[in-house]
This record gives sequence, structure tokens and C-alpha cells, in this order.
Amino acid sequence: MSLFESFQMALQSLRGNRMRSFLTMLGVIIGIAAVITMVSMGEGTKEYIVSQIQGFGMGSTTIAVHPGSQHTPSGMLGSSLTMEDTDLILQHPKVTGATPFLVQAGDVKFGGKRHETQWMMGAASSYPELINSPVAAGRFFTDAEDVSYKKVVVLGDTVARDLFGSFPPIGEKVKVNGTNFGVIGVMKRKGSFVGMDFDDSIILPTHTAMALFNTDKILEVVFSVPAEKDIYQTVRDVE
Repeated sequence: MSLFESFQMALQSLRGNRMRSFLTMLGVIIGIAAVITMVSMGEGTKEYIVSQIQGFGMGSTTIAVHPGSQHTPSGMLGSSLTMEDTDLILQHPKVTGATPFLVQAGDVKFGGKRHETQWMMGAASSYPELINSPVAAGRFFTDAEDVSYKKVVVLGDTVARDLFGSFPPIGEKVKVNGTNFGVIGVMKRKGSFVGMDFDDSIILPTHTAMALFNTDKILEVVFSVPAEKDIYQTVRDVE
């Protein structure tokens, strides 16, 4: 049988079973369309999540170090990291910046207003550049203010608006967990992601936070490398 005859028989079969042929073709079309749609949605969702995470500072070259191992990580209360660990990580030739982190819940008061936050953080002066989180008003604290235990604080946008409204907070005094602090800056608004308000936070110098929290341990160290190709070896070295 020639190819032409085979083609004719196929056409005759399709004409003789038009409904079945139509349903078969429709099923194939729907299947292909569904696969294309799912792949497109998956890639779109992936790009959206990556862009959101990068927008909140955790870019593709930023790494967080926690105590313990991948299988037995330590919790927040059982952290064994210290400032010396941060200093050692900074000595790595591929590390472009690093900041320790302490996190604790607390409250901030101004006048008769009180704001509770779960994100009272201690960080280094490199925080704005490392986490891609610039200051919108005022300034961030310096290394000198950090090592000298200065009682200064930078407010997140949500905290600043709740306590001060439209009144400029720079230069004002607030009580952080009952201790007087001077407001030197307000962070640029970042918004919310997966229900978490990134602006509901306050940032203290690391050493000041350690004294306020009465601890010599830190929760994690966040550091960055120049490019993605440097991540694997740097992570192995840090481990």
C-alpha cells in the first residue's frame, strides 16, 4: 500500500467517525494547552517569588548561617553562634560583607503610645547594604556607635507611623523594653510578603541589643559573596 493510499484511508476513517475524531482531537488540544498553562504558571510564580525575596534583601548571593547541622539545626533559644564567628566569616576572601542577627519580641513606647513587635533586631552597620534595605529618613548607626553600646534605634516604617503618625521621629526619645533610646533613622518601606510585615521592626546596634537582651549569643550570621559561582565553595569553607 502506497503512502497516498494510506493517507486516503485515514481521511475516510476520520470522516466516518467524525464525533470520535473530534473528541480525540479536543482531548489532545486540551492536554497540550493544560501542560503549557501549568508550565507558564509555574515559571511565572517562580519568577514572582524570587523577585519578592530579592526585593526584601535575600538575593541569590546572600547566605544565612545557623548553628547546628542541616539535620539537627539549633533553635533560636539554643543558638551557639557568637560575634567571633561573624569576625571569622568576614576573614574569608570571598565574603564581601556580613552581619550578625539577634531577634526578640519587645515593645516600643513614645508618649502615651505603645507598639509591640516580634522583630526587635540587633544588626551591624552593614545591614542596609547587605540586606538591600536603605534608610528613608535620618541615618543608620555606625560601627563606632555599635562597639560603644550607643542606645540608638532605627525604626521600621510601620512602627514609626504607629507611634508618630505624620510627626518626624528623628531626634525623639523612645523607650525600648523600658530603656531610653534615641531615634536616628526610619527604614524605607518594604511592605508585606506571605503575611509578614517587614516594616514592623526596629533595629539596634548588635552590642547594644546583646546587652538589652542579656545574651552573648547571636541567632544567625548573614553574609554575601560576589557571584553565584562563589557560593558553593564559600559555604563549604564556612561550614
